Amino acid sequence: MSGMIGPRREGRASVDHKGSLWGFFVRPAFRRAGVGRALLEEALARAAQMGMRHVRIVTATSSVGALALFAAHGFERYGLEPDGIKDDTGYYDQVFMLRALGGG
Repeated sequence: MSGMIGPRREGRASVDHKGSLWGFFVRPAFRRAGVGRALLEEALARAAQMGMRHVRIVTATSSVGALALFAAHGFERYGLEPDGIKDDTGYYDQVFMLRALGGG
């Protein structure tokens, strides 16, 4: 496995026109080789097939490469959560980004 990502639709009928992409990860040996781009494009295509009109992502501000990839694919930042995520090394701000798909 070189990487993974998955689309998830919201569960309630009033918001099932939108969803999110979760678990985006590319193994270090496969980074900067187009794997992330291919995974993202496939996930967006599947989200559109599922009838989603909008899809969002949430990632750490320190994920500079991922943020650039999302921006290059039409995602726009709409929010920031200070200290939104933590790990063993500390706290990190999270960026919220949204892309319209036009489906649904």
